[in-house]
Amino acid sequence: MIQPRVAKALLAPREVVQVANPTGRKNCDLTDKSMPPDGSCGIFVRSSAAAGGDGSKERPFQHFAEAAAKSPKRVYACGEMGETYPEEIGVIFNDGVKIYGGFTACDGAWTWSPEARATLQGPADAIALTLNGGNNRLENLDVVAANASAADADSPGKSSIALLANGGTVTLVNSKLEAGDATSGAQAGTITDDPMLNGIDGDPGLAACSPGFTHDGPAGPVTRCADGQSEGGKGGDGGAVTGTVASPMLSAAGNGASGVPATSEPTQGAGGTGETAGQSCTDGGNGAAGEPGAPAGPSEGLGTIDANGYTGALANRGGTGKPGQGGGGGGGARGGVAMCGGSARVLLPGASGGAGGSGGCGGQGGHGGHPGGSSIALVVVEATVSLDGVSLVTGNAGNGGAGGEGQLGGSSSSGGEPGAAAGDAEESCAGGRGGRGGNGGPGGGGHGGHSLGVAIWGGELQGISNVSLSSGNAGTGAPGAGAAPNTGAKGADGLDQKCWNFAENTPC
Repeated sequence: MIQPRVAKALLAPREVVQVANPTGRKNCDLTDKSMPPDGSCGIFVRSSAAAGGDGSKERPFQHFAEAAAKSPKRVYACGEMGETYPEEIGVIFNDGVKIYGGFTACDGAWTWSPEARATLQGPADAIALTLNGGNNRLENLDVVAANASAADADSPGKSSIALLANGGTVTLVNSKLEAGDATSGAQAGTITDDPMLNGIDGDPGLAACSPGFTHDGPAGPVTRCADGQSEGGKGGDGGAVTGTVASPMLSAAGNGASGVPATSEPTQGAGGTGETAGQSCTDGGNGAAGEPGAPAGPSEGLGTIDANGYTGALANRGGTGKPGQGGGGGGGARGGVAMCGGSARVLLPGASGGAGGSGGCGGQGGHGGHPGGSSIALVVVEATVSLDGVSLVTGNAGNGGAGGEGQLGGSSSSGGEPGAAAGDAEESCAGGRGGRGGNGGPGGGGHGGHSLGVAIWGGELQGISNVSLSSGNAGTGAPGAGAAPNTGAKGADGLDQKCWNFAENTPC
């Protein structure tokens, strides 16, 4: 006979407990796609969830960046109805993560669906998703990089990169990596004129009535430049005088010195001759202008990829202009007899010649144009990457920026004035002008950016299966500055490739 208390217990309604995982396995790595993962396996994200979640199944985070801050080993993303996760910063996972983006019924069951895909939408001017080392797996996750923003003035174009695999291993399954459009590089900035490059005027010669028993010619000025110097020639010394007022004995005056640097043309910048008994003095020759800088040659390389993404190759600068030649010093004059402010006639040494002016310094070479940004779906740096059922999509790369004109060379200078005559002592001769500095050479044009499905440096691609590529246009190289035939080299056009190995400079 059943006791009343036992009978009451048997007849009472029982609490029904649903067992989501009847095998007792947590199914963290979805080895059985028909079973949901245990809530303790990792972090859960759902873009349509309420703000302030804690990453649990019941209260998922809204963004992948929130999950990355917790350094999880696994992330489960809701992908029903093509759920998109707009991120305000580039998402970075360190030391390995497995991200599964094919979940539906995210209000409770978190059921896997092969057709469901979560989309991580990165912000402009940042790599959408970076995986730094460790063992990584992305499944049913689309990673989309936004179009780059407009390039800043005088800067390279900006790139759009969907995924960076930096070390470790990465397996991508049933996913899409999509890069947006890059922007073009800016034209090289102009270099303003610099008065410090200008030549220096030569000093005047000493007049015949100047004090002293000799009238030495003034030294030529010196312009010191980045790649040399220019020096005006010394003015010729005034001729000496001896004897008496009644019977003076006059010596020939000194010659002016030639300007520096010398040129192949002997009359340019040559020192003037001093006065003799049968020949008047001559002025110093004007200095020659400096040679212009060489135009920039073609830039080398296609740019580099590393843990920071893509950096375009800089175009070459033009060469620096050469200093102008200094003017020659003017020849000195012979002495004589004259009254110099008093009532008595006196013996006078001759007036010295004016110094030549120094030449201007050469201008700096023009800057190279900035490279265009690149559109790259996947950047691989020293990592091993497997692709299975992956779609690679790239946008248009940026064009290179035009090269810049060289800086104007320093202006020419004036030669020193002749020393004044007095009595029967003649005027000396003037120094020559210093030559203008050579203009800087024109800069080269910027390199066009690339449109690449995969860009790799070190590491390898393996296990490639069912991979497709839809690419945009490569960027166009820009022209160099200057006018033919003295023009900087044109920048090279960018690449449009499924995969490019930057270390070996060959297709993968």
